[in-house]
Amino acid sequence: MFKKYRLTMSILIATMLFAPFAGAAENADAGIAQATPQMQERAANLSRILNLKPEYRRGVFMYERTISVYEKNPEKLAARCKMLGLTEIYYSFNDKHAAEKKYSDRAAAFSAAFHKYGLKVYALKYDGAEAFASESYVKKSARTVLDYNQSVKPESRFDAVIADLEPHILKKGRSYLPKDLKDYWDEKGYGPGKSNDQLVKQALSILTLAKQELNGLEISEALGFFFESRYQKGELPSASINNFLEPCAFVTIMAYANKPEKIFRMAEAQLKNSKRPGSVAICLKTSVGTMNDDGIESSLQPQGWDKMIEAADHVTKAAEKYPSFRGIDFFEYAGLEKMWENKQ
Repeated sequence: MFKKYRLTMSILIATMLFAPFAGAAENADAGIAQATPQMQERAANLSRILNLKPEYRRGVFMYERTISVYEKNPEKLAARCKMLGLTEIYYSFNDKHAAEKKYSDRAAAFSAAFHKYGLKVYALKYDGAEAFASESYVKKSARTVLDYNQSVKPESRFDAVIADLEPHILKKGRSYLPKDLKDYWDEKGYGPGKSNDQLVKQALSILTLAKQELNGLEISEALGFFFESRYQKGELPSASINNFLEPCAFVTIMAYANKPEKIFRMAEAQLKNSKRPGSVAICLKTSVGTMNDDGIESSLQPQGWDKMIEAADHVTKAAEKYPSFRGIDFFEYAGLEKMWENKQ
């Protein structure tokens, strides 16, 4: 009886001693994130929805317009990402960034901050058209990640790579296309061996080569929502979700729309047909005015935070029945933060 009483008292004393410190840690993170009470409440709601199952991952694309804002305070950004329930950062690291010390030093600072908060950091690569025109570019771009990882401390290294190849935006007449490009995406280019199918084959080859060159680092891909349905119809014979999962650890489906039901429909074919558990993320668009933007109807941002929460909740619960579902991603952080901070 005495031993039981002593054990109970020990637990009670420990709880009294350490509970304030736990609360202080939470408050400290909120302080570092500089989050208002409203932002803290919103973040808690989003985190609860995204974390419906503990194995679900939650990523966010991050570009220069975010990175430059937090350049002098990476930890604030990391604390904010953690507070929002995110687990993975897709950090833009193009070849220019890799070549200049100021950018690689900056990446090292951000990666260290993200890792401090338990976030996995991906180098976002292959987000231009050059990879479709040059095999040497694919190899060189992979090498920049390996060279960077060798040049920095372990806490600043990239954990993996995510590609954003998007062959469907390689349309004739676009200013950013390289001169050596052989095929162009076209509405008349669907069918076996036609231009669109050739570009999909190239994308698969790029991912396969990049995986070989990355020396063990995983690679994943942002994938057009219509690829699988076009594959099922025989219009893109190479675009099977499972073809992309051969080189890729996972894919994130660019389900860019402003209605929850439509977002889920855009991703469902991939969820249904993927043969690998935890391999398909659904990416929600939270920004407007981005490159190749399809207008406000492709983004949740104009509808505000509460509608975005409803969409994330609907999509997560609808996708839950599919073993292939990996979690929710966001394109991109700047838009998500704008919604989060906005006083409604």
